[in-house]
Amino acid sequence: MRDPKKKLTDSEVKTILERTPMTERLEDFERQEMKEAFLEAVRTSSYSSTPLTPHFVRRIPYWVGVGGAIAACAILFFFAWSNMGKTPWSGDEGIQPTRENSDFDGRAYFKRDADSPKSATAEIDETTTGVQSSDRVRVNRVPWESLCGPRSIWVAAARLGVNLDLNEIIESCDMSEKGCSMWDLKRAIEPLGFTAKGMRLDPDSLFDLESPAILLVNGNHFCCIDPTESSEDGRIRYYDPPITATWVSKDEIQRKWNGEALVLERQKKTPKQGPSLKLDTAFNDLGMVTDKSAETGYFPIHNEGDSPLEILELNHSCGCIEAEATLNPIPPGESALVVAKMALQGFDGIRSEMIEVVTNDPQNPSEVIVLQAEHKRTLVLSTETIDFGVLTATSPSDRQFEIEDRSGENIPIRSVEAVLNSSVESPPVVGVSREDLKPDPKDMGRKYRFNLLASASPQTPLGAYEGKIQIVAGQDGDRVLEIPFQVAVESSYLISPSHISFGVVKQGEEIERSLVIRNRGNREIRLVGHEVKCDDSKCSLRMVNPTGRLKEVPVDLTFSVPELDTGETRVAKGSLVLHPEEGPDFEVPWSAIVKKGR
Repeated sequence: MRDPKKKLTDSEVKTILERTPMTERLEDFERQEMKEAFLEAVRTSSYSSTPLTPHFVRRIPYWVGVGGAIAACAILFFFAWSNMGKTPWSGDEGIQPTRENSDFDGRAYFKRDADSPKSATAEIDETTTGVQSSDRVRVNRVPWESLCGPRSIWVAAARLGVNLDLNEIIESCDMSEKGCSMWDLKRAIEPLGFTAKGMRLDPDSLFDLESPAILLVNGNHFCCIDPTESSEDGRIRYYDPPITATWVSKDEIQRKWNGEALVLERQKKTPKQGPSLKLDTAFNDLGMVTDKSAETGYFPIHNEGDSPLEILELNHSCGCIEAEATLNPIPPGESALVVAKMALQGFDGIRSEMIEVVTNDPQNPSEVIVLQAEHKRTLVLSTETIDFGVLTATSPSDRQFEIEDRSGENIPIRSVEAVLNSSVESPPVVGVSREDLKPDPKDMGRKYRFNLLASASPQTPLGAYEGKIQIVAGQDGDRVLEIPFQVAVESSYLISPSHISFGVVKQGEEIERSLVIRNRGNREIRLVGHEVKCDDSKCSLRMVNPTGRLKEVPVDLTFSVPELDTGETRVAKGSLVLHPEEGPDFEVPWSAIVKKGR
């Protein structure tokens, strides 16, 4: 028996047929709901008693059955057509990464929630961003590192002296699901104070440009070149952030470039009254450097105003940066350099640091410049500092360190020597000996071990010393590594107590004290003489030299004040100089309070 609640009525089928011709104008979710409603109606219609004949064909009018079949075919056709017409995600238009090169880890967020990075090479916590399509916000799983179009725009603008915000560039590009085109890049950069000309050039014309250009390479990737930076062999600077800058030749460019270029220039501005700051470049990428303790970048600054430009501050993003201006203030129409030095000692990888240039320009009081380099240590040291501890004339100190060559080229070690920062006579000496180690499969490269021996002579002045182990490597000796070291030189003898106090001594009294002398190396000691120094001629200090060689030498001292002393109460002080048979002399201070009367 039929259930009237589950019966497919004629009006329901008619409604479905009437809506069918409009499916191409429906949203995805509406088409899906309509399809599910139709299938649900078919499934819940009355039960058929004839297995070979569907129940809804037997129980509904003929025109309804035929129309329902047509409606079902139409719905399925338009549903399949709407999905088949969508282009799958790919790397076209120079913005999307290929699946092989993508390091997407599954996380996604909308662009409107993204933090604004300082530069195209800034580290960003999130790995993906959303893009705004023409009809709705969609999450497009594109790693930040693959936003080559906006990043190339940022580099080109920075090379022209303007530090833009990367997120603003991304929004200005109005990226679609497929990424962005060179036309999108042109529209994004021109409102920001630049002119952008799309050109088709040959390699010779490209290398003769006087401003940066954005290239479409490999058919789907944007990069930036700056022909104003050229090497001695005719190569130009190639920027593909977040990778550091490299040098490319005409042949290398021609192999992956089809001739399309977007050439950027800054729009000319009318001269301003007062000081006016202009940067030639806001981004200096030094590229890959190896085995350097520091690297230097130069940023030209111009004063386009009619009064002196003062550089008030140079604020650094970290303590690894040192920056100074070659001229301050800068006269009208003149130029200066901001010389920035970035420490790379002990650092591996890409380092990108910012410097804020604060000036008295009323319209543009500050600009941010970026210095970047990738440091690769091909010669890796096993230690960063060496402490030899305490030396004596009889007790040297030994240390060792290793050098690992990870270049795969067997870089020659030309010399290793200790350089002491002292000009005293008879300073401590640090000897160096080399030992080649057998290859170990666990090591990343060839290893060398260097044994150090620090020693002092009896004439070496006591005190603390500093220096460095200097390593010169490479075929031309162009790689210099340094390891700072420190060492302290003390007496070979331990004296207890180190200061002798006789306390209060009255007229006619004699006070006895004793001290013990030991050798740090547990060797026997023999005193051959002594000398008493006293600033009070009326008092006396007596000592008897012990005889023989002993590991511990006891010394008895007697301090006395004569009975006829008529002086006032005072402090007597001096020192006892001991002359050992071996090693330098050493001095022990003493003091006493001489009291008037008995």
